[in-house]
Amino acid sequence: MGDVTDSPKYDANDLSRFIVDSADRELLPIARDELHALLEKTVLDGIPLLVLGNKSDLEDKLSVDELIEEMDLRAVSHREVSCYGISAKEETNLDAVLQWLIARANR
Repeated sequence: MGDVTDSPKYDANDLSRFIVDSADRELLPIARDELHALLEKTVLDGIPLLVLGNKSDLEDKLSVDELIEEMDLRAVSHREVSCYGISAKEETNLDAVLQWLIARANR
């Protein structure tokens, strides 16, 4: 995840997306901390958040409910938050994510 600086390049039509490896339980606490630090940036206030748990095709992956818990997404307020399990390899849930993106682009 690259660094986001306080700049005027974001507007109400923007969104934040955060992709994590849902099978790498060791790195999830680091990802959670990075996400919550990112969300503290005022330039992102109110911007919808899309969290994607990649590698949902692997046996040891977290379920979406587990990912929501591990990433502490219920603590995120003042913005819409959505979470999907995806597999880039198997193309799982990519249509649902695309529909989510299209719906927000048309607002």
